[in-house]
Formats: sequence, structure tokens, C-alpha cells
Amino acid sequence: MPNYITNKLVIKDHIVEVLNFLKNDTEAVDFNKIIPMPSSLDISDSSLGDEGMRLLLAKADPLFVTDVAIDDLQQKLIKWNQYDQSIDLGKQYLINIATTGYKTWYGWRCANWETKWNALDSVAIDNYVTFNTAWSGVVKLMEKLSTYFPNVVFEYSYADEDTGHNCGFGTILNGVASMTYPVEGSKEAYDLAFELRPQDKEYYVLKGGNYVFVEE
Repeated sequence: MPNYITNKLVIKDHIVEVLNFLKNDTEAVDFNKIIPMPSSLDISDSSLGDEGMRLLLAKADPLFVTDVAIDDLQQKLIKWNQYDQSIDLGKQYLINIATTGYKTWYGWRCANWETKWNALDSVAIDNYVTFNTAWSGVVKLMEKLSTYFPNVVFEYSYADEDTGHNCGFGTILNGVASMTYPVEGSKEAYDLAFELRPQDKEYYVLKGGNYVFVEE
């Protein structure tokens, strides 16, 4: 399981317009509204597809893949009744790589969204939205969002569930973020984490100018 990151985006102007832009039918934030993922990438990343792709490349030109015993691989897939499935998936991988640079959703999202999943548990409250992401904040995605509203100032902050680590805050205007990344384990980092995740503060006490975890 990934570490979950709590994100908060404050919208300083054109609030309703921005909120309507971000939402879909069920969530307050949909990353596809900012950078849409090609639908062809919404397939699984599997060894079956990899084998089909390598088999197709080897058949096209043995110089592409030198470690594939074509007959053995074909017979194995036929024996397992997976030949057609493997070839179809392998074809789609090759098409996706040619058109998007990525086989499946995972690599594309990590490159374009900076996280492997869409926004989770998103909520709109007054002039801000909160949402969760896997492993990392999404500064570049928020920069892209701001280009759709070039005159709007956004305030963006995020904090890892690993309290006091992997966090940042700043302002974004017309595609340019001015971010501060507190030193991990510093009081500033803990204060930001507690601002975004107030439920975590009960587990810490302030000693000598910094926060210390309270042992149970």
C-alpha cells in the first residue's frame, strides 16, 4: 500500500468556475479534467501482454528481441489457451507506446499526474478542495490547472501521512509554482502536516523546539 498524501488547493478567485471545472459526477477533483489520460491506456500491465509484445517484435524482426524462442513461446501460450489474449494485449501495448510513449495507465499517470491514481476522497468546501494522492504531491498538475485560469492565484499544500516528511506549500499563478519544501523532520514540516492532518497532532508533543512522537 502507498503512503497517502493529503492535498489542499485554495482558490482565490473565480471559485465556482474552477470548482465546476475540476469536478466530475462523483468527485470534487478529477485529474482527467486537467490532463486527460488517453482511454487506450486503461488496461492492465501484465507479463501476458509483455510476452505478446515481445513475440510480435521478434516475429517482425529478430533483431528487436534476441532472447525469445519464438516457437517455444508460441506453444506455451497456445497450451495455456492464452495466445490470442497475449497477442491482442501485446498489440495494444505497441500501439500505446507509439502514440503515447507508455504501455498502460501506470507509467503515463506517474509521468503526467505525478501519482498512480486519480484524486481520492476529494471534497469541496467554500473556496478550497481537499483530496488524497498516492506517494507524492502533484505540483506539476496544479501548475497545469492554473494555466486554464491564468489570472487566478492558487494556494497549494500537501503533507505525507509519514508525519513531518514529504510536504510542501506555496502559491501558483499561470503555470508557475513558488513552493517551499520544509526540511524533513523540522518543526515547520510538522506544523504543515498538522494543519492538513490535524488528527495526527495528538500523537506528538513539542519538546526543545521540535515535535516528538508520544510512545503508547
